[in-house]
Amino acid sequence: MVFRELVRFAGPKHQESTSNLESGTSQTTKSITGESKRSSEGRKLRSFKRFLSISTRICSDKDNDSPKESKIPPDQRYELLRYLGHERNGTVNLSEDLQTKSLVAIKTVIHNDPDTVPAEVGILQYLGQHANIVQLLNCFEHPTRKDWTRIVFEHCEVGDLQEYSSKMGDTPPPEPFLWHITSEISRGLEFLHSNNVVHGDLKLSNILLRHPPGLNLDSKSTEPRFPVLKIADFGNAVLNAPGDIPQSHLSTWCYGAPESGEYFGPEIDIWALGCIVHRLAHRKFPRILIPDMDQQTEDEAAYEDSDWSNDLKEYRAYLRTHAFAPTRLDQPTSHSMPRSKLLQYFMMRALEPDYKKRITAHRLCQYVPTIAELIRNIVPVDKNRPVTYMSTKQYRPVLASFDSNKDTTDSSVIRKVFCSFMKHVVTYKKEWLFLHVMQLLPLLDSADEEIATELLKSLNLVAVDDRTGIRS
Repeated sequence: MVFRELVRFAGPKHQESTSNLESGTSQTTKSITGESKRSSEGRKLRSFKRFLSISTRICSDKDNDSPKESKIPPDQRYELLRYLGHERNGTVNLSEDLQTKSLVAIKTVIHNDPDTVPAEVGILQYLGQHANIVQLLNCFEHPTRKDWTRIVFEHCEVGDLQEYSSKMGDTPPPEPFLWHITSEISRGLEFLHSNNVVHGDLKLSNILLRHPPGLNLDSKSTEPRFPVLKIADFGNAVLNAPGDIPQSHLSTWCYGAPESGEYFGPEIDIWALGCIVHRLAHRKFPRILIPDMDQQTEDEAAYEDSDWSNDLKEYRAYLRTHAFAPTRLDQPTSHSMPRSKLLQYFMMRALEPDYKKRITAHRLCQYVPTIAELIRNIVPVDKNRPVTYMSTKQYRPVLASFDSNKDTTDSSVIRKVFCSFMKHVVTYKKEWLFLHVMQLLPLLDSADEEIATELLKSLNLVAVDDRTGIRS
C-alpha cells in the first residue's frame, strides 16, 4: 500500500496519473516538493519525519506487544468469532482478545511490504487517541499469509451509523440526535484537520457507534443517551494532502464535493458531513441525476484527453451530471418531518458549494457542541419528558429568528437566536431556560456580545447564584 500522505509529487499534476496513487509500489523515495496551501514546508517535513519514525517503530515492534501485553503472541492472542463487514480495503471480523478477555474488531488488509505498516496504521499512530476517532489497538502480520496484515481496533458494539439509522425504520431521527451527530463528527474532524489529516471517505458506514461511558443497559431510565460516534476506516486518509492531486474518485462518489474532481483537502470532509446530515434527515443525498447536464467545456475536453486515470474522468462526469439540489430541513416533505431553521443553516454552511467559503471543522466546533447541548436540554425526544422542556411550537420559531440573507456571520445568527430565547424567558416566565441559553453568550464575537448584553439589561435579566433573577 502506498504511503500517499508521505508523498509530495514533483512536476505538473498531469504527469502523474492518479492510478499510480493506488499501486502497490513504494513511493517513500519520491521527493517532497512544492508548497502546501495550508502549512509551511518545514512543518510538512517535521510531520514526514515523525511519521517515518512512528512507522519504523511500529514495523520493528509489530510482532511484539508491550511488556504488559507480551503473554500471548499476536497470532495466537485473538480468536475470530464472526464476520462484521467489508470496508474499502479489507474485511472486518469480531474477535475476542484472549489476553484481556474483551471483544475487538480485526481488519485484514492486503499489504505486501514487510518493511512498512499499512498507511492507515501509520496515520492513526501519528494521530494518537481521541474520543471521536476509532482506537487502534494492535497490528501484526497474518499468521499464514505474509502479504496480509491484521489491524486490531476497539469494538464499537452499537454498529455503524448506516445500520443505526436503518433500525429506526420509518421513524425520523429526532432533532437532538441530528445535532448530536453533527457535534460528534465535527469534533473528530477538527482533531484530524488540526493535525493536517484529511479523512477522504467520510460516510455513514464509516461512522462507528459505542454506548456512552457509564451507560447502564439494564436501567429503566427514560432519559435519552445518544451513542458516542467514532470516525473509522482511514484507508483513504492523507497526511499533508497536496491539494492539487484529486483523490475523491477513490472513495464514495455520492459524498463528493463540487471541487473534489480537481482538489483534495479538509473541505471535502466538511461537505461529506453535510451529506450525512441531509441523508439522515431526508433519506436521500443532496444531488439529483440530470443527464442533460453533461456538457463539456473546452477545459473538460482537454482534461478527457489527458493521462489522468479513467476512474477520475468518470468521477468528474458523475459530478457534472448530478446537480446539487438539497432539500430544506425546516420544511416538511413526504418522507421527513421539519427541523429547525438553525440546523438547516449549519447544514448548508457545510454544503457551501464554494469550498473557500465553506465552514471549517474548527468553526463548527466553536458553535455546534454548545448548541447541541442546549437543544438536548430543551427539545423533547419522546413523550416522557419533564415539564421544563419546550414544545415544538415554542422552540422552532425561536430557532428561526434570523434572516440568512441579512445575518451574514455565524455570530450574528447565534446572537439573534440568543436574544429570541431571552425574550421567551421573560414572556413565558421560563426561568429554568435562562442558564441553558446563557451558554450561547460566549460564542458571540465582541460586537454581537455587546448587543446581547444590552438586551439582557433591557429585559432586567441577571444571573444570581446559578439561578435566574428577573428584576421587577
